This record gives sequence, structure tokens and C-alpha cells, in this order.
Amino acid sequence: MSDCIEWAGHKNPRGYGRRRVNGRLVMAHRVAYEEANGPIPAGLVVMHSCDNPGCVNPRHLSVGTPADNNTDRDSKGRQARLRGERNGMAVLTLDRAIEVAKDPRIYPLIAAEYGISIPTVSAIKVGRLWPDIPDPMRVRSRPGRRARAA
Repeated sequence: MSDCIEWAGHKNPRGYGRRRVNGRLVMAHRVAYEEANGPIPAGLVVMHSCDNPGCVNPRHLSVGTPADNNTDRDSKGRQARLRGERNGMAVLTLDRAIEVAKDPRIYPLIAAEYGISIPTVSAIKVGRLWPDIPDPMRVRSRPGRRARAA
């Protein structure tokens, strides 16, 4: 593969180049694709084979559906929503998350002890976060609270 051509102008927070065309701010890789290949068909996106969002080398750009782009992203391990310890923002390990899931105390005490937010405690206990934790390990009721009548 040829080398990337890195966009030298302004980039958005995700690293994609941006430039003004006819007074509008547009993605630089889309402009590079159109200059080399013509208009982008409706409903298609411009994909990077090099996985470098700042690259504007037309040889690295192709069009595909959003589903094609997502499949490419997932096959290369670039999915945005990594869960558990694979998420670089994770505060807990799986073992610590299991401890949170099992902890019967009130949520503010759990959150304070583990350095996480109260909504994170709740999300772990109901299975929105750390889905690898088996359901029987999760303690969903808080001490001192009555169960609602059905």
C-alpha cells in the first residue's frame, strides 16, 4: 500500500481533516475522493483502507454503505464500544465489577468504595455494563427498600 497523505489543515476531534468548499465545512477525505473519482453516490460513505482518519490519499479511499464501513471497522477491531477491561476508560477489572454486582449495600456506598458513579453501579447491577457477569451474581435490591406490589 502506498503511504498515507496526511491532511495538514484543521482536523475535527476524531482526527478527520476538514476544509471549506463553497463556504461550507466538509470532510477533507470526501473532497479528495470526489476530486479523484467524481461524486459520491447517494447513501454511500467514503472509507479508509489505511484506517487513518487524517489520510486524504485517494488510493486509500473507497465508497461503501454504512454497513460496509461498520463491518470493516469491526473486522479490524476498531469498534467504538469496547466493553469491560478492553475499554480503555474502564475503571474496574472484571473481578472488581463482579464484586460491585454482588454488593448488597446502598449504591452511594458502593460507588464511593470503588471510585465509580452511582449510575455506573446501577448499570452493572442491571446488566447494561459488564454483560459478562452472570445474572445470578447481580444483587438488584437495596437493603431497607420494600419490593413494589405487582
